[in-house]
Amino acid sequence: MNLKRGEVLEVTEGIEVEVLEVSRRDRKMMDEEQGNNNSKSNNISWPLGNPLHQSTPFGMPSSSSSPIPSMSPPMPQIALLGSSRFIWWPSAHQYRVFYRRDLLFFAGFIQFIGTWIFAIASITAVPGVISFENILIVDLSNLGPATLGGVFFLIAAMCQILNAQEHWYAPRPTTLDWQIGLWNAIGSLGFTLAGALPYIGTTNATLQATIADFWGSWAFLIGSLLQLYSSLGNYC
Repeated sequence: MNLKRGEVLEVTEGIEVEVLEVSRRDRKMMDEEQGNNNSKSNNISWPLGNPLHQSTPFGMPSSSSSPIPSMSPPMPQIALLGSSRFIWWPSAHQYRVFYRRDLLFFAGFIQFIGTWIFAIASITAVPGVISFENILIVDLSNLGPATLGGVFFLIAAMCQILNAQEHWYAPRPTTLDWQIGLWNAIGSLGFTLAGALPYIGTTNATLQATIADFWGSWAFLIGSLLQLYSSLGNYC
């Protein structure tokens, strides 16, 4: 939700970087809220003027032979916690206009729900909270929430992967966002198996569940580090 709400860096080769206060998405959001129906071209801000029409110090257009600096695409920043651009929850208008079809928004929302469900399993796994001799209580308060929470995590990770792809059938393993979704999906699968396999009731199934919990945790750690690198990349 806050992925593209931060400042935008627009870089011109050979010219210092200028930081814009709002992103294109936020600029459009403000225009929608104010009822501004200007054309899209009016919403684009060039930090150093239009590169296709540079002017001389006397206000006269420069000749066509003068070099035109090349502009790189704007780099969207993440709105950091505590900044003026950070929001906890979108308004009804923001959700209707921007987030209703945003896969990343739904990925975060599904992950949020799965976290609360999985937290039940984490709490009941603490010795003394429940009686592990009562199979029904263990199934309902520990294994069930662990399995369901893992399924929610897996759905959220698949949304991340699909958002990183141009087409649902065309993987993009060379992109960072796709790798983040992949490692989160592997971790989610491990957590799901950790809760589901003990239902079999055999010693080997319980062992495999413990191993799945182990490699699932490592996969989540890798995905988290990659996501941290992606988040900090635009601020380095």
